[in-house]
Amino acid sequence: MTDDETLRAIAARLIWWQASEVSLRDPRRLVAQVMNLGSWEDVKFAQAHFGLAAFRAALENAQPGWFEQDSWVIWHHAFELPVPDLPRPTALAGTKPLDWRGR
Repeated sequence: MTDDETLRAIAARLIWWQASEVSLRDPRRLVAQVMNLGSWEDVKFAQAHFGLAAFRAALENAQPGWFEQDSWVIWHHAFELPVPDLPRPTALAGTKPLDWRGR
């Protein structure tokens, strides 16, 4: 399998909700998804393909929803960075959680 085919397969598996061609147009988002959900093989391949600087850039420019808490903490520690709060959607800033139980 060529590097392009491998990258396309990773994109299709990790960003399943859109065509891999669309995912490949946004490398920072793809790298973040590899960091968040990828296997160790995916991480090694993406680091070789995009470079370590792309991983740090994905972390530093993460958008809401790109990372889960565990991945967020692990990658900040990997880069020896302080761990800030996960990015949150600004549309929900200042809102209270929905009280669906009526308490």
